[in-house]
Amino acid sequence: MKTLLCALLFCLCIGEASAQQYLVFFRHKAPATHSLNNPSAFLSQRALERRQRYGLSIDSTDLPIPNTFITQLEAVPGVRVLNRSRWLNAVSISAPVAAVNQVGNLPFVANTRQVRTNLQPANRVSKPMMGAEAEVTTSTLGPTGTQENFYQYGRSEKQVNIHKGVFLHNLGLRGGTMVIGLLDAGFYRYHSLPAFDSTRSRGRVLGTWDFVAGDTSVAEDDAHGMQCFSIIAANMPGTFVGTAPEASFYLYRSEDAGSETQVEELNWVSAAERLDSAGGDMISSSLGYNQFDNGLGSYTYADMNGGVSITARGADLAARKGILVINSAGNEGASAWRYISTPADGDSVLAIGAIDTAGNSAAFSSYGPASDGKIKPDVVSVGVRTVLQSANGSIATGNGTSFSCPNMAGLAACLWQGFPERNNWEIMEAMRSSGSLATAPNSRLGFGIPDMRIATGILLKQNASATISAAACGALIQWQSKDVATMRYQIERLDPGSSNFKTVGTVNANGENWGNKSYQFTDRPEGLTGNFTYRIQQVLDTSANSFYAVYLDTISISNLPACHTSQRYNITPNPTNGNAQLQLNFSETLSRVTLQLYNQAGQQLWKQQLDKPAGLYQQSLPTTLLAAGKYYLRIASEDRIITTLELVKL
Repeated sequence: MKTLLCALLFCLCIGEASAQQYLVFFRHKAPATHSLNNPSAFLSQRALERRQRYGLSIDSTDLPIPNTFITQLEAVPGVRVLNRSRWLNAVSISAPVAAVNQVGNLPFVANTRQVRTNLQPANRVSKPMMGAEAEVTTSTLGPTGTQENFYQYGRSEKQVNIHKGVFLHNLGLRGGTMVIGLLDAGFYRYHSLPAFDSTRSRGRVLGTWDFVAGDTSVAEDDAHGMQCFSIIAANMPGTFVGTAPEASFYLYRSEDAGSETQVEELNWVSAAERLDSAGGDMISSSLGYNQFDNGLGSYTYADMNGGVSITARGADLAARKGILVINSAGNEGASAWRYISTPADGDSVLAIGAIDTAGNSAAFSSYGPASDGKIKPDVVSVGVRTVLQSANGSIATGNGTSFSCPNMAGLAACLWQGFPERNNWEIMEAMRSSGSLATAPNSRLGFGIPDMRIATGILLKQNASATISAAACGALIQWQSKDVATMRYQIERLDPGSSNFKTVGTVNANGENWGNKSYQFTDRPEGLTGNFTYRIQQVLDTSANSFYAVYLDTISISNLPACHTSQRYNITPNPTNGNAQLQLNFSETLSRVTLQLYNQAGQQLWKQQLDKPAGLYQQSLPTTLLAAGKYYLRIASEDRIITTLELVKL
């Protein structure tokens, strides 16, 4: 279609042969076409809701460029406005050299900058994000996977689960509420390739725009963006599943694969602004800039400080609007440049380096730090033999930080879906803090390989709250956190004069869907008085081979009165190297008493239900079958947990 269009407009193309491309920066935005008092005229409802949710103000950078500026520019003979940036208060134009002085003399123009000449470049720059990293190895990848997880990942399982991404998906966090903007050089055949069947059938491509050609069609251009798209969106059970298969997307072509100029940087910012206006949440960009054709505007490593380049400034503004910006670090690790490119240098950008599925750094992955010394890359993901959709319809593998970026971006979307009350900075910091090198970051791997279980735990601790108060003969502990039914909570108590916490209760999570829940537990420390400290542990992963838990909160209560009740419970002997009995000495009759014995990993080993008559009741425990160690016996009556006793087997 576009090839045909160029053929039909051949005469026009010849007519513009003498035109060059420039960036035009404006002094101000007066007289404004729009008003900050009516933001719905230029921002969608979803964009306004994002600003309200995170307490972000609407300011002059949100105002569109005045229409009068565009009218006066295009009144200059030969000038054509290509793209606009309200954040940078600039436009890109095509114009003959003779018209540039006239443009510069307009009263609202601050300066102009030539960024492209139509002369054949004497020094054509190979694209750091579009060359070697788009190398794809096609292979026959048959269905594979297990039946234990929500998705059957097939060949992509390792690249997802190196970050414990399967954990998020099994919680129901699969990107379903998130909107991701992909900025790239094209999304070749995305509307027909099999990796996108699910995305297409569910209408999850919300919009497209080509900032190079100025139209909505992006499916006949470069395949690089399509490959990146597939790493997030694919849903081919048993063959290839991406990191956020239920997310929605905007596909923006900002990159011209046939050149390398600063006009593409302004395209990038314009695309970020379009995503912002549409209400998008995140940017996944596998693009980067350092050197340009004919040296027009080329950067040095000293410029890689997050404050110089057009795209770094645009990325910072996107972050100010509440958007999470994730960008590939670059493929210059083995080249003379060596370092990260921009916008990966931005402090508001999560820059992604590349590793293989064994966690080894890729030789091509760009080094940090940024020139101002900040840690870059921020984190790393799989960019060596990354499974992706190829242009010929097969499932293939490719190398590059272009591919580690969307792999990480999809999981960031799933994590943020679980904690929408947290802003983009908090999500980014949770991912850094969950990295395998979080305490000792370096210039090769940054903060390391993020672990989505750890990141979830970090955000749970930020989100949870707990209170404690004196109840009738005991302490009432109340808390709220996010969970699903497969999780549980363990209540631990530190007695007066003791140096060790002991488990006094277990509460199972309820509800099949991830969300905020509230719980309470009453502890009766019989025969003890004074100051007590409690802590609440949330067990996120209860399986024996991947047990993981976090302490949500520690709370204390002073002068808790001693409990002297008609209820008594005791294990004797304890510790034991043989038989042991539970003694229940309740004055009343209790029906449906449940006894449950757990090991330290939280696995239930034994369960007994009984009706206890009034008075002393003794129950033998299966201690002869237990290995040496510490165990916990939970005693409950109907829906009320009475207590949890500690048992030691010698």
